[in-house]
Amino acid sequence: MPRDMMDDSQITVLPALEQTILGVVIIDENNTVTFFNKAAENLWRCTRLDVIGRNVNVLVPRNIRASHDELVSHNRISGTNRIVGTSREVRVERFDGTTFWANLSLSRIAVGGKVGYMALIRDISQEVDDREKIRLLSLVVRETDRGVAILDPEFRIIYVNRAFSDIFGSSPEQVTGHGLSVILSGDAADMDVLNRLHESARTARGCVVEIRARHATGRDIWVSAAMNPVVGREGEIENIVVVLTDITEQYFLDSLQRDTLAAISSHLGLREVMDFICRRIEHHLPDIMPAIYLAEKGERLKCVGRASLPLSLVELYDGQPISPDAACSGQAASTGMIVQCGDIATDPHWRHMRAATMHSGIKAAIATPIILRDNRVAGVFTCYSRTDTVPDAACQKAVATSLHLCTLAIERYETEEHISRLSDFDMLTGLPNSRWLRQNMPRLLRRPGRGHLMLMTVGMDGFKHINDLFGHTAGDELIAYIGNTLRETISPMIRWCAAVATSSPS
Repeated sequence: MPRDMMDDSQITVLPALEQTILGVVIIDENNTVTFFNKAAENLWRCTRLDVIGRNVNVLVPRNIRASHDELVSHNRISGTNRIVGTSREVRVERFDGTTFWANLSLSRIAVGGKVGYMALIRDISQEVDDREKIRLLSLVVRETDRGVAILDPEFRIIYVNRAFSDIFGSSPEQVTGHGLSVILSGDAADMDVLNRLHESARTARGCVVEIRARHATGRDIWVSAAMNPVVGREGEIENIVVVLTDITEQYFLDSLQRDTLAAISSHLGLREVMDFICRRIEHHLPDIMPAIYLAEKGERLKCVGRASLPLSLVELYDGQPISPDAACSGQAASTGMIVQCGDIATDPHWRHMRAATMHSGIKAAIATPIILRDNRVAGVFTCYSRTDTVPDAACQKAVATSLHLCTLAIERYETEEHISRLSDFDMLTGLPNSRWLRQNMPRLLRRPGRGHLMLMTVGMDGFKHINDLFGHTAGDELIAYIGNTLRETISPMIRWCAAVATSSPS
């Protein structure tokens, strides 16, 4: 500050300004720097000789240098400015080109009609950096789809984010001050879960557990809870951070696959396995009524699995043709492609089944072909929807998992059927073999109204010479020919005998 702007008492202030930890810059009525203390030298990384006697523009950022003098002159004349008398954060450019964030306090000094200014500058770069980190962390916590709960040392909830409320359907006010038990399902396993979480926090170890929890609507959900204690300098627990992920859908898919594989391995019938899959999906997705069809001889569909799909509809849908002109199930089996019907009320393919279907509350459907490893369309997995929209992504994921399971079940069933046929029927002729006869003879003898049972044996003399002269392939062809001839010859006789036995008086 020039001496002609200060009295003797004010001159004594300069040594104090020199020693302060704040940067101090004073300019006169011409915007010339007249005072630049040691702290200011450190902030701008220059010496006072580089600044004193020069226009203050050498200290202001380059982007406002052109207009800076005009702004100062306006304040000097009018005495009004939003900056003077306040503190603000500004980015300051050093002499070496680097920048830092500073808190700037600007004061107006008027003496003898001359107006100067004093600026106090404090480096707040670390504060700004810390604040930005906190802002970004807060942004992550606010916007993540993972639920976050912060607990106090007594395991009471003191903060939850938006995703927590979305997952559990509870507002922050409803859960704050409660323990984690407020979100648990209330069964006996909850106590074990809470004990594990508490023990993990007390021993300053993080842990991850799967929890069956309760949504505010009352339905059960599954979450993965990652708990991490925040330990203070003295080893005491200051807070516990719990990150929760909704795994309900994945848990359902995993359990569906695990339990269905167990059902297939237990040798349940194909229909029982398919019914099991449909029931599990319908329990998980209440708006969906699934049904599973098998393609019979590539011509018509046969329902082999359902949950709550009405029996009247099963009887209606059974036998529907496999054709591009059929409803979505028949189309999917015909084309091998997924077929969607978003509005059964207007879809012309449903004209013969529309009334009964809509009477049962079904409004849309999606049919997915079941394709075996040999690229054969073995059937169709159809989801009928009670809503106006085609089943959503959750349903499609459930179907995708189920298709794999259906393929395994069908192939297992076909393999067992093939093995059974190899055991009971001759491979060349397709006729029942002696094993089949031994197993079924008691049943045949007990059948009423069939008359007398006739058993004949047919031998082939000289068959060995045919194999020796013409090879086993020719011998196999001869056996197959004779078997077909016998079947064609005997079948009319069997039918005639049965008719005679039925019409003859006892």
